Amino acid sequence: MKKILILILSTLFILSITTGCSNKSDNQAYTDSSFETIDEEAIEESTSSEDSSAETIQGVLCEAERFTIIAPEGWKILELTAAGGFQLYKSSGEVIQIQYTGINQHDEAAKNEIIYFAESKDGTDPVEIQMLGKDFWTTDYLYNGENQTMYARMEDGVKLTIQTAKGNYDNNEEFKAILDTIVFK
Repeated sequence: MKKILILILSTLFILSITTGCSNKSDNQAYTDSSFETIDEEAIEESTSSEDSSAETIQGVLCEAERFTIIAPEGWKILELTAAGGFQLYKSSGEVIQIQYTGINQHDEAAKNEIIYFAESKDGTDPVEIQMLGKDFWTTDYLYNGENQTMYARMEDGVKLTIQTAKGNYDNNEEFKAILDTIVFK
């Protein structure tokens, strides 16, 4: 199990390095059909948060089958094609990963995953919260010396997970502003 995890993390690290070495400018980072490059005039997007203090995010609109999210300037993007999502990250270690996985899963699958993470990673007790207008199960845990948070919920047999490192929706205004740009389809 540890070897598989190390292999996956190593692969993600190598992908992040090669993605970061692109010779394109930030506003041209991606041009395939999964990404939309936003021109300078259209780059300002207001967040979907009802909080009037929420920041305005400037960046690249990332579009997946079930949602869109804005990757701010200074954040790199890794498309998770098999999982139907994205990993947004900075070289300083901040990470936001959102993805939909599986089909025909039972209603308790998200809750069970959060319980597993809480128990196996010595995380906080799983709690159900309201975020982005949806109910999520969540836990905070320490992994490889970094504080991380996992949010999970079920939608028609498909699991939606949001994982963050070095911050989360409640304790980091930048993370909150980014996550508030998510528009579910």
